[in-house]
Amino acid sequence: MKLSLITATHHRPHYLQQKALPSVLAQSVEGSELEWIVVNDGSNPETAQLIAPLRSHFAVVHLPMPHPEEGFGLCHARNLGLQHATGEIVAYLDDDNAIAPDFTRQVLHFFEQRPDINFTMVQQRRRRDTPQKQGQSFVAPATDCTASSLLRQDDLFDSNGFAHRR
Repeated sequence: MKLSLITATHHRPHYLQQKALPSVLAQSVEGSELEWIVVNDGSNPETAQLIAPLRSHFAVVHLPMPHPEEGFGLCHARNLGLQHATGEIVAYLDDDNAIAPDFTRQVLHFFEQRPDINFTMVQQRRRRDTPQKQGQSFVAPATDCTASSLLRQDDLFDSNGFAHRR
C-alpha cells in the first residue's frame, strides 16, 4: 500500500523549508510506500529551487501551478496534487505544519487493518498564534467532536492529518 502526501504552498518557501520539509524527510516508511507531492501554487522560483535538488528514499513530485485569478487557490492546488497522486491512500500536510516521523507508517497501518474505513483524521496538538489567543494550546478536532459539529463549523477541521482512500 502506498500513501501520497500532498502539500500545497503559495509563495511560502520559508515555511516549507522550516516546517513541512524536515518532517516529511524524517518519515520512517519504505521508499515504495510514500510519495510527497508539492504543489507550487503560483510557481514560486524559490520553492522550485528548494524542491528540485531533494534526494530522498521516496518519490518527491514538484508540480508548478499558475495561481488562479478567481476562486480559492488552495482547493485548486490540492485537486492538482490529487490528480497526480499514485497512492491508494492520500493525506494532506500544509507547508507551515509538521508531522511526526511515524505519521505515514501509522496511517498506512490504520488503513491496512481497517479495509472498511475510507477516511480518518488524527487529533492534533495545536497552538493559536493569533494576537487574541497567543500561544494557547488546544486539540483539534475536540475529543467530543461529532460530524454534525464539524458541518456546523462548531469544531475546527484542519486538513492536516486528514487521510482518505482514493
